[in-house]
Amino acid sequence: ERSVETDVLCGLLREVLKQRSELRLVIMSPTMEVQKLQAYFEEAPLLQLPGRAHPVEIFYISEPEKDYIVAAVRAVVHIHSTEADGDVLLFLPNAHEVDFACNLLRKETAKSSELGALV
Repeated sequence: ERSVETDVLCGLLREVLKQRSELRLVIMSPTMEVQKLQAYFEEAPLLQLPGRAHPVEIFYISEPEKDYIVAAVRAVVHIHSTEADGDVLLFLPNAHEVDFACNLLRKETAKSSELGALV
């Protein structure tokens, strides 16, 4: 995810790399703008690895929720307890909401030993 912090970090890293030729920088991201970053680091080599596709089911809510994080956690717990073994991936917009959801999932785990690990 691009931010002011990552832009500053890239600027610092570029300066360090100019002074320390023995260092190598590896940047990995499925969402970055490769050409811009490659040009910024003076035409650095690019290695692309193909991703793996896994079957995905997408679930939507039919009505707006007052607290979408609580609703999302409720959905994760429901999927985890009613579907076959597998992973549940929950997308949230920022780190604060991810931390909040993880705390809620830990509380759900503490309530029921049948759920197993959720985080």
